[in-house]
Amino acid sequence: MATDSSTPLNVLRLRSCTLTSAFCRNIVHRHEPPVTSTPVRILHEDLERDFIIIDKPGSIPVHATGRYFYLSLVEILQNDFGYKKVYTVNRLDRLTSGLMIIGLSSKRAHLLAEEFLAGTIKKEYIARCTGEFPAEEVIVDQPLLTVDRQMGLNIVHPDGKQAKTVFNRLHYDANTNTSVLHYVFPPSGQPLTGRSHQIRVHLQFLGHPIANDPLYSETRIWGENLGKGGIDVTPTEERIAPIPPPQFQGSPNPERLTTPEQLISKPQQDEAESKADTSASAAQPSVEPEKPKLLPRETGHDIGMGSPVPLSAEAVGVITRLRNMKDEDEDWSRWRDVVFKAKALLHPQGMKIKAAPPQNQRKRGGPAWNGEGSMPPPPPSDTGVYSP
Repeated sequence: MATDSSTPLNVLRLRSCTLTSAFCRNIVHRHEPPVTSTPVRILHEDLERDFIIIDKPGSIPVHATGRYFYLSLVEILQNDFGYKKVYTVNRLDRLTSGLMIIGLSSKRAHLLAEEFLAGTIKKEYIARCTGEFPAEEVIVDQPLLTVDRQMGLNIVHPDGKQAKTVFNRLHYDANTNTSVLHYVFPPSGQPLTGRSHQIRVHLQFLGHPIANDPLYSETRIWGENLGKGGIDVTPTEERIAPIPPPQFQGSPNPERLTTPEQLISKPQQDEAESKADTSASAAQPSVEPEKPKLLPRETGHDIGMGSPVPLSAEAVGVITRLRNMKDEDEDWSRWRDVVFKAKALLHPQGMKIKAAPPQNQRKRGGPAWNGEGSMPPPPPSDTGVYSP
């Protein structure tokens, strides 16, 4: 994993869709997150056997995911290099650079995948971690579990899938206090146990996370200990509702789907108005508004809903801080953007929309057509016209 200080690339996505009888256009103006300007390189091309070998730079995802589409490796190979269709066989994390073998046909990709599964093809990794790694061989045999797919977070957990990593130190740099490690996958004579973020999480568990890892080597997320030795796995139901940053404290919470008007239900409003009309002298007790049931993402309970096991308080805190850091990196766009919550018909604030007349019915008392001559002109209608 390596950072790149070159000028980042940015892409503007415009998308539209059209329906059949009615015309509906959906335009999306979206800037994909920037990636490195280091180009993808084709190291070997074998058109006869339908595969290529490429050098993928760091920061480019292999497949379209999240906010990435045109800046994914598959789209770059098809749009910039002119390959009609590409089939990935192995994959690398978005921030990881390295070699990948790409099939140009589904049949070739299937054959190459079988060779990976059989252990015929081995992968070697080089990583720079923090601190002085032990000079002797280090074996980590800790199960891994994905606890939040939205953030792509994996931790060491007893209920996770078995994973074994064998590290060997190649070099230690005292000036930067970092070590260069070597890892062969799968290890010689060992079964295939490749897991998501396996190297990154096992190095974090040892207390030597990858030097520039924004996920597993960030003190704002894990604290000063950086998750060394794993985190607490004692389950808890405690959650904290999303809190906006200081500059948006007065703005509506985009995670909140309820409005002040919805805090009092319609029957309660009718009952309160009836009592006020029938008894002006007698003091009537105020009707306590019945608060609607809040959704999980309004209370913070959406954290852990996709986890296969109940989360601990420490895991919840890690995910919460990770989400906040992601929001900050995106300039708090989730709190700035206008979010429409369609729990009913949308009515622009301060404007009236007149209801449309029943379809296929003439207005009562209007002229009828007797079948001869031209049809009478329709009565003037203001349907669909906004009036302040």
